[in-house]
Amino acid sequence: MRFGDAWHPILWRNVSIPYVESTALPEIKRLAQEEGREPPAFCPRIRLEITQEAVEGDREPGRGDLKQVAADLRALQALGADHVTLDWYAGNLEATRDHAHGWAMLSMLADQAIDLEHEELR
Repeated sequence: MRFGDAWHPILWRNVSIPYVESTALPEIKRLAQEEGREPPAFCPRIRLEITQEAVEGDREPGRGDLKQVAADLRALQALGADHVTLDWYAGNLEATRDHAHGWAMLSMLADQAIDLEHEELR
């Protein structure tokens, strides 16, 4: 807190969007106040896995159909995320080497969910 300019959590399993909202960000703001400085920027990383069908039940941010992933990005934006790192590593190193798949997911987001020119979500 004393030296950092940003908080870069990996959002999945142990750190969820509701946890960030209810616990982590308020605690970071409190600690920053104690140090007499502004809270660091919120710049999370999510594991990107866009699926054809919606993912039902408990899911990690960034995993699901395009509507679910776009909703995750909107939720992070509402929490004040300055930047979001999109990572398509899902625990399988060989699958990560499929760069075409990663680029296809990023292209889909850019074409359908993000207005790149205005740097905002659609």
